[in-house]
Amino acid sequence: MSSQRNQTTAGGRTSVHHNTTLILGTTTTITNSATGTSTAQQNVMNNIYPTQSQGTSTQHAQPAAQYHCRATQVYPKFGLLLPGEPCAIDVEFQTYKHEDWPTWRHRIGRITIVNSALEPALDVYAFYPRQDKVKKNVPPERFGIIVEDLLLCNGAQAAAKVERWTKELIRDRTVIVHGGKHDLSAFIFEPDVFAKSTIVDTQVIYGHLQTRDYTPGLRTTAERILGVSVQQMGHHTSIEDAQTTMKLYDREAEKARIEAERAAGAEAERVARAAEQVRRWGQQAGRGRGPGGQEYQGQWRVGQSRAGNGGHGYAN
Repeated sequence: MSSQRNQTTAGGRTSVHHNTTLILGTTTTITNSATGTSTAQQNVMNNIYPTQSQGTSTQHAQPAAQYHCRATQVYPKFGLLLPGEPCAIDVEFQTYKHEDWPTWRHRIGRITIVNSALEPALDVYAFYPRQDKVKKNVPPERFGIIVEDLLLCNGAQAAAKVERWTKELIRDRTVIVHGGKHDLSAFIFEPDVFAKSTIVDTQVIYGHLQTRDYTPGLRTTAERILGVSVQQMGHHTSIEDAQTTMKLYDREAEKARIEAERAAGAEAERVARAAEQVRRWGQQAGRGRGPGGQEYQGQWRVGQSRAGNGGHGYAN
């Protein structure tokens, strides 16, 4: 395990923070930032990545004392999504790297899917089985993922199931993301998870808010468009981010609806004006004066002189 320690001082109090990289198959020492004590935690590592046979898992360690699962919907609620109803998705990541790879890759740490009423149809942490020669990096705690969240005994679900549930939930519907580059590529067991979905990225919709690279963050976009503050103090939760993304989509959809109604109203008004003009033209064409100046109702007829005016006349 490699550990990077950062110290910050606030109000005369020094806090110690760790960004911890867990290397599979090794004895791991975890430092308690409050007490400064260290203990070997091989059992914890075995709990995170137990040895698995095909399709099964073995887990012996007990949950950490007083741990409460922070995910709110660890099993999918398919009934919360009506047919064709759009949904918003957000993923907070864990990263992993094989010893032969030059760079780290993203996979699901926590994933949330909400419906148009902002209700979570799925909100769950993902557990990935142990892999030889692969190490995993848990992001800073402000991104809403800690080691305990990823334990099966603490409510995390097998990643293969999580990805399959996601694919079933989002099939044949519009999926809204915000800056979804990594969200769309974080799936290992179901790489075609979005194949039957239509993707809408609110970062693209509101790209004009940041002219430097047209990729405004969710926090900036929410402040400018919704007038709300999210990700306070830099802390992320996938459920707040998914709900905010849906609100941004709803705002744009409402704007589009209003513009469509205005356009339809303007078109209806234009058609009504044109119809009125045609009616007036019809009245004018059917009303005129005869050769002696008298008014008449009727149609002009060429070549039929009833008034003796040289072949031009009118018929009542």
